[in-house]
Amino acid sequence: VSSDGNITHSTLTFTPTLADNGKTLTCRAVNEFIDAAVEEDSWKLNVFFVPMLKLELGLNLNPDDIEEGDDVYFECKVHANPMAYKVVWKHNNQIVQHNQKGGVIMSNQALALQGVRRHQAGNYTCIASNVEGDGESNTVELRVMYKPICRPEQKRVYGVARHENAHVVCEVEAYPPPDSFKWSFNNTAETIDVPQARYRTASASGGSSTSQSMLTYTPMTEMDYGTVMCWASNTAGQQKEPCVFHIIAAGHPDTPYNCTLINQTTESLEVDCLEGFDGGQPQYFLLEAFDLQTGQLRANMSSKFPVFSLNGLGPGMILKMLVYAANSKGKSDPIIIEGFTLKVAEKQTGTPVPFELNPVLGILIGVVAVLLVIAIVIVGALRLRAQNRGSPPRPGNLALKEKAALPLRSDVEDLYDMDDKNPDVIPCNKVMRKFTHNSAACVARDSLFRS
Repeated sequence: VSSDGNITHSTLTFTPTLADNGKTLTCRAVNEFIDAAVEEDSWKLNVFFVPMLKLELGLNLNPDDIEEGDDVYFECKVHANPMAYKVVWKHNNQIVQHNQKGGVIMSNQALALQGVRRHQAGNYTCIASNVEGDGESNTVELRVMYKPICRPEQKRVYGVARHENAHVVCEVEAYPPPDSFKWSFNNTAETIDVPQARYRTASASGGSSTSQSMLTYTPMTEMDYGTVMCWASNTAGQQKEPCVFHIIAAGHPDTPYNCTLINQTTESLEVDCLEGFDGGQPQYFLLEAFDLQTGQLRANMSSKFPVFSLNGLGPGMILKMLVYAANSKGKSDPIIIEGFTLKVAEKQTGTPVPFELNPVLGILIGVVAVLLVIAIVIVGALRLRAQNRGSPPRPGNLALKEKAALPLRSDVEDLYDMDDKNPDVIPCNKVMRKFTHNSAACVARDSLFRS
């Protein structure tokens, strides 16, 4: 209240919440000494807040009965002020991209998955943004039921001797987990269903979609070797393609191949090979290294993989190395490798590649050589022709027409006859004219003889 009592002030400290958005705040003054003396002022609250979201599956969808090939859609309900300018969808924390050809369609606040596949199962969320920030929805788990399929990269070949047990493991992926397995045996003569007492089934723990069934199989005769097949079934249906396993007579493994030497130093080197067929049994690998000069055994090693590292060698040592594969049935023939350590002053950065003349390069060199010979012949012929043009032709080399045009007795021959008759007179044609003043005399003499 003011000092004169005519002005009254009222202050309200108020923190609006999300629920206060759109409500009206009113300040009202009443003078109880005056009838109907009421004054008020109002403000409509416009409260800004981060988007509030709620994610739901489509109304007509049963979350416990979605199979591969069904159409699935989500609805993201957004409550925000100001309105959200962007909505983003995430699947297992990865942003979902609009892909109409792939059946992923986003429009406004909805996400549709056409012909949903099993890899699209998982957790979905939506995120909306406005000027106040980003808001994220609750998580909705999408469970997609699908028929069992074989798990990739499982062991497919089992080697076993007669009267020995082979434990064949069939692993499948399915949702929900399989409720039954079926086995059958096939050889060249017949197909037989395996009794259920011969195998047992187990589901993987930890919420994994992988389940397995293990068959204990014992071949007694040669006819007991062949192929066994496994099918699984769940509420989505029976497995379409069986998992196929081959039962073979166990034997020793194949020889390792494609061995290379790497990381050669003055004191060590490494051998890296590729493994062959294991003979149907777990295999391991052996290496024996001998000093090629003394024949002394320098290393005897075993490894689960065909990779060996030889250390503690001397510089410039030449080794002969034998690499084997082995299993419970024996070991393979060795692959023989020769290698060496570097000398002290030697530095090897790579294996020198010998020059090899391949067929294409040989043909190219031959063509160039032929063209060079042809060019030399042409140049020689042109030079010879030019020389022949520069020298006067001999009478004997004149053409037939030129010979016909010549008189039967030439002036030159007359001179020759005169010379024979008058030996004191020497014709100019027989004398090499060395001085220019003699040329005039010769011309006069020639004229005299012609007259």
